[in-house]
Amino acid sequence: MVRIAGTKTVALGATAVFLGIALLFGLQKEPFWKPAAPSIPWGKDFQKALERARMEKKTVVADLFTDWCVVCKRMDSETFTDPVLVKQVADRYVWVKLNAEKEPDGIRLQKDFAIVSYPTFLLLDEKGEEIDRLDGFISAQEFKDAIESRLNNPNRFQSVRRRALQNPDNLEAQYAYAETLLNRQDYKQAATQFKSIIEKDPENTSGKTDLSYYYLALSKAALEESQEALRLLAEMASLFPKSDAISDVAVLRGQIYYYAGEHQKARSAFLRFLDDYPEHSQREEVRQLLAEIDSATSPSLVSSH
Repeated sequence: MVRIAGTKTVALGATAVFLGIALLFGLQKEPFWKPAAPSIPWGKDFQKALERARMEKKTVVADLFTDWCVVCKRMDSETFTDPVLVKQVADRYVWVKLNAEKEPDGIRLQKDFAIVSYPTFLLLDEKGEEIDRLDGFISAQEFKDAIESRLNNPNRFQSVRRRALQNPDNLEAQYAYAETLLNRQDYKQAATQFKSIIEKDPENTSGKTDLSYYYLALSKAALEESQEALRLLAEMASLFPKSDAISDVAVLRGQIYYYAGEHQKARSAFLRFLDDYPEHSQREEVRQLLAEIDSATSPSLVSSH
């Protein structure tokens, strides 16, 4: 009886322990341990990223961000934590994340690649040469395809740039490169390219010289070289009075005056434009600028156009 009772006691004790463990793990809302959420394997060392890219024959994706960038934080919290995206791309590229205002590599890349908006995602080869770039918010569903689209595009930035460098006398290639630089707001390099086209083709045999004058002036205005921009517009109007871009010259001249704070000159330029080009697509924009000038100067200066 003692043996049997002891056995029962042992059995009951074992059962109690088992039930205690079951209750502990079954009723607990959260387990003691759970696997970390999948994430992009960001690095912080740019040179090491290039070394890895060379060894593994991969493209570098460099995320340039700032502390104040709201969209950057949204990319981190939404796009780069998506488990499907992480599974698809984490091992396909070499990832590096750099603060463009605080970290030495980030500051250098911002300057070297003329980055003006955030976030910017540079797609770089193993030598650190830009293949192309993405910017702004991109959802997890779109990010993978966006990278692949840039890398597989025959007119990606790297290809356009190489064609221009390899064919210095091909003005079509030079102009395509200049336009690409302008579209990404690299105004300094764009200005250099447009100036080169003007020097190589002063007679406009390529049909690109008049436009190069206009975009060179636009680049100079963006670089806050207002007087040089106005000089270029005047020179273009004198050399190519029948250019299709002459009406755009009139608008740009007024905009340069406007943003330089010379509102009366801007007003005169805009009124002349409205008189000369009744069908132009930018008439509404010009009217809005005129309204801003009129409201900021005198109630008596009301446009009748």
